Amino acid sequence: MGLIPTPVQNTLRARADKHVGLLAEYSNPGELVEAVEAVRREGYSKIDTFTPFPIHGMDHSMGLSPSKLGYIVIGGGLGAAMTAALARLPQGSPWFVRPVSAARLGDDAGVVGAGLAAFDGARP
Repeated sequence: MGLIPTPVQNTLRARADKHVGLLAEYSNPGELVEAVEAVRREGYSKIDTFTPFPIHGMDHSMGLSPSKLGYIVIGGGLGAAMTAALARLPQGSPWFVRPVSAARLGDDAGVVGAGLAAFDGARP
């Protein structure tokens, strides 16, 4: 535990079975990761760090398991997409079964025999 001063090391060892709080500031992320690993080697398992930016490898140094948040987010996204797709299904017959009426005078669709009115029922 070379990064932790000797008086603090002695205090940590003396209070190993009690609640202990330690506040330290390090000049670079590498020192913080090394200090966290040193504290874990001393037997402490409930460790938390606060940094203004994410530090690669800090989760592993703290002994945290991989986050399950990604699985929750992808499940919610897929569930929302499926709900949206099911909500858009037509209530009656699908659009490709609807009868196509002949174009009426003034119809701007530009396609003879398939006016835009044929697709009205396909939208919810």
